[in-house]
Amino acid sequence: MAVLNVTGTASVTNGSTTVTIVGGNLVAAGVTAGIFFAETGLGGAIGTVNSNTELDLVLPYAGTTDTGLDFTISIDSAVLEIATSNARAVAALLDQINPIASFTTFSNGLMENVDAGEWRTGLELGSIATQAANAVTITGGAMNGVTIGGSTPAPGTFTALTSTGIDDNATGNAITISASNLVGFGASNPRARLEIAGSYSDGPTLGSTTGMGTAYYRASDPGFGLQFGVSATGYSWIQEGRIDTAAVAYGLMLQPAGGKVGIRKTAATCELDVNGAIRCGSYTVGTVPSASSVGAGTMIYVTNEAGGATPAFSDGTNWRRASDRAIIS
Repeated sequence: MAVLNVTGTASVTNGSTTVTIVGGNLVAAGVTAGIFFAETGLGGAIGTVNSNTELDLVLPYAGTTDTGLDFTISIDSAVLEIATSNARAVAALLDQINPIASFTTFSNGLMENVDAGEWRTGLELGSIATQAANAVTITGGAMNGVTIGGSTPAPGTFTALTSTGIDDNATGNAITISASNLVGFGASNPRARLEIAGSYSDGPTLGSTTGMGTAYYRASDPGFGLQFGVSATGYSWIQEGRIDTAAVAYGLMLQPAGGKVGIRKTAATCELDVNGAIRCGSYTVGTVPSASSVGAGTMIYVTNEAGGATPAFSDGTNWRRASDRAIIS
């Protein structure tokens, strides 16, 4: 049984098979094979001796990277044969399991020559094109139950978003964005740039949320604003007022900065231009509102005037018949 020991210092790298011998004389010493033992107790069978100062182990060095490490190369034919055979068998087995670049990559679970697309398809992950520390780009597949922002929900930025429904965690989808860039609130199949679906209402109750419309526009104070609604009988309505405990209605101003209003007319020629009949409110002589409160120029229709039903106008003090300016009686 031939026994030969070679000692010295060496440099080793974790995960690498290459060992550099300091001031080596491997070839001169006749080393062609053997078992490399580092002072750490780690090492392995020698696969090849490349030069006086370099050799390759059969398996990557599993210890930490180090320099000036004391070592011993033992050449015992019986032990060598068993150790080398075992090391090569392990390497061959790993080679059969998967194409692995090194023992370190194997231990860390980083596999080479594996088709990523096949893995994504098999795991139903979709196509993850880019995954960085703070950004993930997904070009296919689906994400279910994902919180954007980690443990604390935060806004997400999307360069293009088509949604079949953003769940409101209640009874259905709160927001739908179609492939045609149509947005629906409560509408699963929006047919306009913005479609809002809600409950029917014949009109709101001032000072309450009862009968509120489908849309509610407000400023910083949530207690009052402008409501839009649709009745089940087909008409629509607009109401400005409070929805808190104060039953107060406010005025609705059209064209506050100037311009004219046309009804069924595209080009109004006066402040209110109606392409059709106009109907004033009807009153009896005893129920007409205060002429001074409504202001001069206000028009009404008096149904029981002494001379017969007639339109009347306010001069700021009295109501007068439109026909002869006589005060109604």
